[in-house]
Amino acid sequence: DECLPGFFGKDCEPCNCGIGNIQNGNCSSTGKCFCSINYKQPKCNECSSGYFGSDCTMCNCNDHSQSCDLSDGKCIDCENNTLGFNCEKCKDGYYR
Repeated sequence: DECLPGFFGKDCEPCNCGIGNIQNGNCSSTGKCFCSINYKQPKCNECSSGYFGSDCTMCNCNDHSQSCDLSDGKCIDCENNTLGFNCEKCKDGYYR
């Protein structure tokens, strides 16, 4: 027997995939949801690293950070002697 779409397992439990699911609420036979790149496994209801906000928008860190604050998008741990909300400024003594 097979489960209806949106359900999985021998008891046909609901997938409960989040907004980031790219398979119309469907999941694997183990209950793992199929997430778009900006949402993370297993349920596609939290942002992946490098994304923020309720719609998991990509962080804008000018290629100087891999992550940002999940609520407001402020870049975390700016690299390459940069600083600022989007790692857009040079630290004192550095220039582009």
